[in-house]
Amino acid sequence: MSLRTALPPLLLLVILSCAPTGARSPADRGSLQPTTPEQIQHFTSAHLDSVAMRPAEAARPSQLLGDRGGYSYLLIRRVSAGEVEVHTAWDDVFVVRTGSGTLLTGSTAEGSRNTSPGERRGGHIPEPRSRTLRSGDMVVIPAGLAHQVVPDAGGALTYLVVKASARAR
Repeated sequence: MSLRTALPPLLLLVILSCAPTGARSPADRGSLQPTTPEQIQHFTSAHLDSVAMRPAEAARPSQLLGDRGGYSYLLIRRVSAGEVEVHTAWDDVFVVRTGSGTLLTGSTAEGSRNTSPGERRGGHIPEPRSRTLRSGDMVVIPAGLAHQVVPDAGGALTYLVVKASARAR
């Protein structure tokens, strides 16, 4: 395995191990129950490939891998553009596994609608900034930033997403 293919999973592991598991006071931190090896979640590359190929609704191409309260993690496979999204309480951390595409970002999403508390979807990003996404790339999208993922025409883009609570900043 080359460093280019090994680095994104290692970065994701670091993110997951450092992410908060919820808002706790300093006094509460000392009272955590010990973690056991049985609580570890290990996703092999082959397993993630098989999850990515599972049929998914066109409107929801994501597969939830886990939810730890203060953060959740998903695998997303896009063959068409996703909706514009804005989250007020969550940062998104993307690690691209396969394919290539474009990330559009901007300060606002015009014409979006509330889809759940703290989340807006749809519409468009006026004057978006465009970034190319390629296998092995990692992107951190802060809460409040409008964003949209668009795979290259005729291709598929598969990426891991960690949705981390922005309250921990």
